[in-house]
Formats: sequence, C-alpha cells, structure tokens
Amino acid sequence: MASMIEVTSGSTSKYEKVKSSEIRGCHELRKSAHGGALPLSGPALQQLQSHRSIHEAAYGEAEELTHIAKAFAEAGKEQAVLSTVRLLIEHWQTRTLCHATEEEEGFYKEVAMEYPEYADKIFFLTRDHNVMRQLVEEVEKLLVTQGSVHAMLDRFQMLLWLVERHSRDEEKWLLDVAPNDHAKRR
Repeated sequence: MASMIEVTSGSTSKYEKVKSSEIRGCHELRKSAHGGALPLSGPALQQLQSHRSIHEAAYGEAEELTHIAKAFAEAGKEQAVLSTVRLLIEHWQTRTLCHATEEEEGFYKEVAMEYPEYADKIFFLTRDHNVMRQLVEEVEKLLVTQGSVHAMLDRFQMLLWLVERHSRDEEKWLLDVAPNDHAKRR
C-alpha cells in the first residue's frame, strides 16, 4: 500500500479538483468515470444487504487510508501523509459523499413520498451528510493552508465515527427488508 501512495503522490486526479461545495456534480464525475448514466436510486439503495455492503466497503477503504496516514505521520513522513490526505479527500468525495447525494436525490425522496412520517429521520440523516461535507471541506482548507496534519487526521477520525453511526441509523430507520418485499420501512 505504501508504494501505491508514493507512486500517486505526484499525480493529479480529475477528482482532486472537485470541491466539497460542488459535490452535487458528483453524478457527472461518476458518469464520465464509468462511461454511462447512473440511476439516482436503484435497487441497491433500497435493499438492506446491498446498501449495507456499499456502506461497509466505503467505510473500510476510508478506515484503511486513515490508518496509513496516521502511520506515516507517526513515522515523520510528511509528504506521504499529505499524499494520503489527498487520497482520503478524493475517497470521501467520490465514494461516501456521492453516495450521500444519491441518497438525498433519490432514495430519501422516495421514502419521504411514501412515508411522510419519516421526515424527521430523513432530516437527521441529511444533517449527517452535511456535517460530513463540512469536515471534508475543513480538511481541504487545512491542506491548502498547510494546516496541522494532526487536525486533518482528527477530521478523518470524526468522519469515520460519524459515518459508522449514520449508516447504522439509516439502516435501522429506513431499511428493513422482508423476504418478498421490495423495501419495507419500520
């Protein structure tokens, strides 16, 4: 993994140019990256196991990169830390925050139309997404202003903590799959 980070340390990805405030355009990024249109809310977002798999995969990747960044910081490898921070920003923007946008623009709207009594739960889940966006934006600003590496790593730890709780709440509140039911809400 360390060699991957060293190899990519000098590269500039098209995703690195995306600011958290522009995350609404992530559909276009993913569309061009995958060469086709992507649905806003497909079956994967509406079924507990597949939705949980999306959450767990993104979380696992973010957690691993965060551990790598911490190890580089502890070893005093500042350039490697900064390269890993760039990868983490890209990860959060293109994986977790794009997923959040897809949920807000598709899945959450569908749930709200079918179950208006879930408005408060959707409000809290959307608020979590906004806090995630703010934390990523703070890391971007720290990176640009050459802020504290420890402050950046603290934000990533907060993101991991928040996304873990958010995912469990979302699964508990909005997804309860019955054997022959498309998606049954509690």
